[in-house]
Amino acid sequence: CDTGENIVKEDFTDPKSIIPPENLKELITRLHKVFAQDDINIEYVKTLMESYKSNRKEWKKFAKFDPHRYTRNLVDEGNGKFNLMVLCWNEAQGSSIHSHAGSHCFLKVLDGQVKEEMYEWP
Repeated sequence: CDTGENIVKEDFTDPKSIIPPENLKELITRLHKVFAQDDINIEYVKTLMESYKSNRKEWKKFAKFDPHRYTRNLVDEGNGKFNLMVLCWNEAQGSSIHSHAGSHCFLKVLDGQVKEEMYEWP
């Protein structure tokens, strides 16, 4: 008879406990588990995203470029609490000043460089 005492519940609160995902598929699976929780630890998600080692073979099918503007390419719809996207800019392209309206945005540079400017909101 299994009493359930041997079940180990994953802890999504301590960023120091994160083992980097082996690939993009594992990152997506773990993001689903994190965002299935009622309380989301922002530092945990940030550290998890940072720990993913970019592998072009895994994400290049999502990297669609446009010569006139940046693109937002959906990788995973999440579980209603997040979207995972690959955003693509050509050199000298940018996005307009914008807000994420009460939500969080996590950024992971997969290839190249990005310059982000943060502005104070009156």
